[in-house]
Amino acid sequence: MSRTHASSLLAGGSTSSDIRAVVECGCPNVFRKAVNSAKRLRAFLQVDERDVCSTCNLRESCGKAYMTPYDDRGHTLDVVRILLSYAVNPKHLCGEEISCIKEHVQNEAFYSKRTISKGHW
Repeated sequence: MSRTHASSLLAGGSTSSDIRAVVECGCPNVFRKAVNSAKRLRAFLQVDERDVCSTCNLRESCGKAYMTPYDDRGHTLDVVRILLSYAVNPKHLCGEEISCIKEHVQNEAFYSKRTISKGHW
């Protein structure tokens, strides 16, 4: 699964816009793998890294803020990692109240995770 490129998963349709909505709001946490996955997906979906990092609540504690990934081929594993990161308790991840993650991002993450798990991709 990790070697599958996200292009097969995100080939147009609502899933692509759902994932775009999730990655446009920053990284789910400051853990290295989640940050790298979010950055790869933003590069794959052509979302400007500077715009995202400038509004991210976690940029002060992120060692990779404003950096672009060397690999811009998003993988299915990146999508799953981001969705699962947002699906867990956001207070545990970012150390703030739940307001640190926008409500619509959580809704998109849950919707996309449900769509992918049902195999409608």
